[in-house]
Amino acid sequence: MTTTAGPAGAAPSGAGARAAAATGSEPGTDPAPPPPGPASRVPADAPTAPRPTTNAPPDPFHDAPTPAIHRVVSGLRLESKSVNLKLSARPGLGAGSPVRVAVRFTTASPWQEALYSESSGLVLRAAVPHADFASRLETVTVRLQDTATGASYLKVWGHRVNPVADVRIGDLTFGTSEDCDPGVPPWSAPDPDVYWRDAHGRSGLAALGDNERAGRIPEFAHTLTEVSAADGLRAPTAAWNDRDPVFDPGADPKDRGPLLPARTGRVAWTEEATSGDCSAELAFEMTVTPRSYPTF
Repeated sequence: MTTTAGPAGAAPSGAGARAAAATGSEPGTDPAPPPPGPASRVPADAPTAPRPTTNAPPDPFHDAPTPAIHRVVSGLRLESKSVNLKLSARPGLGAGSPVRVAVRFTTASPWQEALYSESSGLVLRAAVPHADFASRLETVTVRLQDTATGASYLKVWGHRVNPVADVRIGDLTFGTSEDCDPGVPPWSAPDPDVYWRDAHGRSGLAALGDNERAGRIPEFAHTLTEVSAADGLRAPTAAWNDRDPVFDPGADPKDRGPLLPARTGRVAWTEEATSGDCSAELAFEMTVTPRSYPTF
């Protein structure tokens, strides 16, 4: 039987009104539900409703203009090791039609391009400058073209580059021309105790001779291999005090910031003795040798 809905709010008439009266409900309302019967039993082997599933992550390439471009761009992998960058895709993506891939690894880099091959995949490489070995974000631009249809697609990624280096730290040197006990000869020259900490976190104390204005501390020298700013290493540091046989507070080397970024050269600073009555220059040579991995 086909039921036709009447105007909203209209009172039922005829059989509808009689049915409403029979069930004791007011006109225009639903009939009261029947009294509950015996509890129903669900068979143990009855199928259960499927559990809700987590939504799949959104497709970042949903706007690719053709299936061939979508398959290739979805299979691209961007990697870096030190200053060497690589864009690659494995073979067998099933693109269906030839796709040309072009990449610019930085905003200052030239474009490189190649045709994706179902049999050998795709590899494009480049090296960027080490600069001062700072960790930095490079802008990588990729352009794909479906050669069968002429459709093209552009994507831009930010990629973190961490230049890798070997770092050689030379001997620590100490030197001063000041008197640490002015007017109290023969103790006018300092009796230096030099406290140091290297980039590995090792620490030591070098007690230089009495009345000594210059000295070299070879145990401070060390080498760090294949390190980058991402390792979070701290720069070597040192502090000193003029030894006192009665009261010697020692010295606490200050943090001198991160090891990298840095350049090859002499690192020197003026450090006041803990006693506060004289200063000395502390210095070391630092050699930073870049590491490259052109075929990683």
